[in-house]
Amino acid sequence: PPPPTASALPPRRRRPLQEGMADLLSKLGSILGCCSAEGDIVPDPPTLTDVFTDVTRAEAKLWRIAFMTMHSARETKLSASNELLKSYIAQATALRDDEEIEVALARHAGQDGCLDQEAFNALLRESTKDDTAALMVFHDQAMADEEGGAVGGIDCADARTQLRVYGQSRLNIGGTWAEELWDKVLDKVLSDADITIGEESWIQRHALLTRYVLAIEAVHNADGGASVRHR
Repeated sequence: PPPPTASALPPRRRRPLQEGMADLLSKLGSILGCCSAEGDIVPDPPTLTDVFTDVTRAEAKLWRIAFMTMHSARETKLSASNELLKSYIAQATALRDDEEIEVALARHAGQDGCLDQEAFNALLRESTKDDTAALMVFHDQAMADEEGGAVGGIDCADARTQLRVYGQSRLNIGGTWAEELWDKVLDKVLSDADITIGEESWIQRHALLTRYVLAIEAVHNADGGASVRHR
């Protein structure tokens, strides 16, 4: 793995797994690993191929499965105070701490203090990026590049290193991934990138990297890591 650089941010503080979260992850793994559903029950489980083909569709499947796993048969909404929900959000998004999770829940919960599937998806979609971290890295790297003459952007080769550092050091994901998988993710995120990546393009690619890493980690959790170690 690439060495951390001056622009590497402190790692995301993982929320301790609440009681029942391990059971939830196990249940999600069981669903993702063996269930194919019809109608409105559970969507077909995503695979790594699904993630690389259409990450948006893969995310929708993962979020639908998670939502249906967490709500009871009698309820079609999730309470914003549900500790299991908070733990799931900590695992499935780029949110850094309890305060950020509480703010996001308050913003998306309805007047009844609950989230339906649409609100749940909106919260996750909004939280699978970290523009603040992206800007911090960009300005650090752009200023460093000025000394070498590459003003106003990040060199594409350096961007590749910085994106991987962010995934492994900030998100705490990808440390056990096969090199081929990291190459595939970075090739996808940086496809048709210019030699020097400007600020807007960098923010977009940083957000896309975050989405791929989080979706792949969800598939990883479902199959015990086989998909990320061997592909």
